[in-house]
Amino acid sequence: MNYIPWRLTKSWTCLMCGRCCKRYAVNLTWKEYSEISKFWPDKVRIRNKEPYLGRKMDGRCEFLWGNACFLEMVGMKPLACKLWPFMVLTKPLKIDENFDGLYRTNEREYFVYLNPNCYGINRGNPVELVNTIEEVIKIWNGSKKEQYYSTSRKLLPRVLSNPLLSDKEAPGCSSNKKTTLEGETWACAHSFGITPSTLKYTRELGD
Repeated sequence: MNYIPWRLTKSWTCLMCGRCCKRYAVNLTWKEYSEISKFWPDKVRIRNKEPYLGRKMDGRCEFLWGNACFLEMVGMKPLACKLWPFMVLTKPLKIDENFDGLYRTNEREYFVYLNPNCYGINRGNPVELVNTIEEVIKIWNGSKKEQYYSTSRKLLPRVLSNPLLSDKEAPGCSSNKKTTLEGETWACAHSFGITPSTLKYTRELGD
């Protein structure tokens, strides 16, 4: 695959199209596997001694909700998903003869490339490209966890932190995937296998 050096792109943004969640198997770290399997043991897999997210019969990620990542909304998005479509290296690819993937920070040099299969390339605000590259590098080296530039703005913020404990507070959620509360439509998180003690509602995604 011919990865694209970041300097050869005009811009990038996440379109929240869900394409990356429908085409690729996502490898997990063992720490991520342990955390996710506490809540959804049937939605993660181990193959050839490597953990990864489960996929549905049609190839979609088990945690794809519409075109959005449910794990991102509950603060458990895997590193591989946070980085996609970017690849961060400490040495250039052989195809990068002109060092177009080079990005210098105060500490060191990195080489950043994009997967050409992402529809978000050359979309969005060109001014934010450098901010995105900086954020991706920090996420890659572990100095940052939260995303802003490198994820869809439609997901910020989407999680309601206070649990709703009774059907009286949210009628209909015990048996349905959606309910209406205070005039707004919500999705019931239990449909993803969350136990009653950790039941939370997240707003149904919209434009």
